[in-house]
Amino acid sequence: MHEGSPPRWCHLVWTTARRRPWFKIAAVAGFCERAVRGACGTLGWMVDTVTILPDQVQLLIAVPNPLPRQDVCRTLRQAVTRTLRASSLPFPARAHLWEDPSWCAALASAAAVTVVRQQLRMRNQPDRLVGEQPASGFDDIRGLGQDEVFKRGRVG
Repeated sequence: MHEGSPPRWCHLVWTTARRRPWFKIAAVAGFCERAVRGACGTLGWMVDTVTILPDQVQLLIAVPNPLPRQDVCRTLRQAVTRTLRASSLPFPARAHLWEDPSWCAALASAAAVTVVRQQLRMRNQPDRLVGEQPASGFDDIRGLGQDEVFKRGRVG
């Protein structure tokens, strides 16, 4: 992180290509989480929360403030994809691993960071069955721009 400037908090959502459940096996999901944390560590970014669902990865990370959010998603997704494909796990070598576009929202307030953190941690509850979606997830705001999300009052 840059000294003196506060970090920019970002909520990232990546969906697997054709919503394939690549991460339904706990060991594969754990490997993906380690790949995310390793890539962020290499880049000097702080990982707050990682949620791995069978067909989706959601992250709450802090990045250097002047970094554009489009670069955050592209840089991290490329690094994680390289790690996943280099493994012996059965990820597609040439086919798309992720659906385009990915979603990245720069969170504008501490309240927004807190709400996203709570939602992601709720999805990580161990009593939840793999693949089960909580009733208060982010599905109803997927595809909306950041301004529309904040207007709805869901994360801010």
